[in-house]
Amino acid sequence: MASIVFTGINWRSVLNWLPALRLLAARGHLVQSIQFPHLRDPDSQSLANDPFPRIGTFPLEIFGKERGRAISPGLAQAALKKVRKARPDVLILTCCHGGPELELARALMSRRSRPAIIGCQHGFAQKWNFYWRNFHFDQLFVFGPHFARGAPQEFRDKVTVAGFGKLDGIETAERPLFSQDRRPILFAAQRLAPPPGKIDLLCSLQRESGRRVLVRHHPQHRHLFKNLPEALRLANIEHGLDAS
Repeated sequence: MASIVFTGINWRSVLNWLPALRLLAARGHLVQSIQFPHLRDPDSQSLANDPFPRIGTFPLEIFGKERGRAISPGLAQAALKKVRKARPDVLILTCCHGGPELELARALMSRRSRPAIIGCQHGFAQKWNFYWRNFHFDQLFVFGPHFARGAPQEFRDKVTVAGFGKLDGIETAERPLFSQDRRPILFAAQRLAPPPGKIDLLCSLQRESGRRVLVRHHPQHRHLFKNLPEALRLANIEHGLDAS
């Protein structure tokens, strides 16, 4: 059986691959984690939900991109000691396009004796040049063939379509006609607070459709949505469409 160590900087990046990690553990493989909790990201607090043994925790307090770049190599070197002690067969980086996880991959790739290094797609909207300019992986796992087709020719044989495990827990059902559909409507606001005109439009959509409109913020930017009208409910990042 294999020894596997995975890394995480926030809970959402771990959740993307958690079903696969649980399946590996259920099949008898040893699965352990190293955490780099980004203390300025509220979602990193949920890393406490990690169900696997943890071999190291290295908090990351970022005051800007330049500061983050300066801190990451030191955190990676500290984590490298834990990796060398654990001697895993595979290292899975759930957020590999920057920060200490990328630096850890960079440090390991130059070593003769090392685990297989697997980088993972972090989200659907990505700055893919970050991945291609800093490709320090044996394999990069992506969610679907659309993303694999975007890889430069030199990396095509190192990009694997692994699916999006987080969706496996969602029960599918036949979609009703829009006029009969009573499910909530989700607005993915992400990193920017919607302008007043967009808020008015969402309120009108909710009123005219008779369906709840849920605004889902980016988990790192919750403060941008404190002043939403009471008519709009805020979607909870960890519990799908539950209100928070």
